[in-house]
Amino acid sequence: WDSQVAFFKDTAAASPHGGIDIVVANAGISRPVDNSHFENPVACADDPDAPARPSTTTIDINITAAMHTAHLAMFWLPRNGGANKLNAARNATWQAVDERRDRCLLLLGSVAGLVPFVEQTQYTISKHAIT
Repeated sequence: WDSQVAFFKDTAAASPHGGIDIVVANAGISRPVDNSHFENPVACADDPDAPARPSTTTIDINITAAMHTAHLAMFWLPRNGGANKLNAARNATWQAVDERRDRCLLLLGSVAGLVPFVEQTQYTISKHAIT
């Protein structure tokens, strides 16, 4: 979360017009070892009568980070107008087009969100959530 917040702040500050127009959430991982342990559970080291807890790394990145990105986009995208007016002296060209600029949030899913990928249960679950 903290690194994503810092990224949005830095991006807005580095922009010639002081704002953000487009946000694309395109992160996605699939770790074979996590999928193997998920689909073939092993016993917990402390309790052989229960399965070991599955890793949530794929879910954390593919769903939670995308949700954080969307939340941050909903915060930053509407603030472009005020940011541009504050930075008008820096780049007067943007002042005239400020109110007409489109802004968008794009969440990229995967065909795995529609059709299950063999031996990639967690990836398929995560991409179904986005798609």
